[in-house]
Amino acid sequence: METPLAADASFVVLEHQLQETLFYYYFDPENNYQKFKENGVLDSVLLEVRENLQKYISEDRVFMNDTEIELHVDEVILDFKDRNPAYPILIFYIYSDPYELEIGKNVLTLDAKVETAPYECSAEWLFPGKVLEVKTRMHATIKDNYVYLKSYEGEPLGGLENFFFEYKKQKLEYIEK
Repeated sequence: METPLAADASFVVLEHQLQETLFYYYFDPENNYQKFKENGVLDSVLLEVRENLQKYISEDRVFMNDTEIELHVDEVILDFKDRNPAYPILIFYIYSDPYELEIGKNVLTLDAKVETAPYECSAEWLFPGKVLEVKTRMHATIKDNYVYLKSYEGEPLGGLENFFFEYKKQKLEYIEK
């Protein structure tokens, strides 16, 4: 069976919705995912994987300011690193329920089970305004509206995480030609 190698996540905090893309990297010496694809059962396997992740993320609690929001796994797709069937990548597209940002300071709170990272994990966050502070168990780098988080194998992750950021509603301007 496949061995997990690493996980990466990309989060975009929009004015009314959180969007997330998760990448799980595996080593699969038996080429199981390629076989699922060739045997015409890949869709049912990916549906099962999607339902399992939905169950898992439904255990977490997510708040924008004081409003709890649910996360939904929209889709999962299969790719291969360098087209090599021994290195499958499962890519999940996730979105949140709608929410409203406050003009000024906002806080995004994630409350997940504390775990020990089974492999290297990283996450990139893009916010609609300047990030003021991040409270997390992961190693954090903040630059303006961007946050990079990293955990190495054996380090703790999850638990209560807070992202404090400033939001100023921006009017989009169009350039006339």
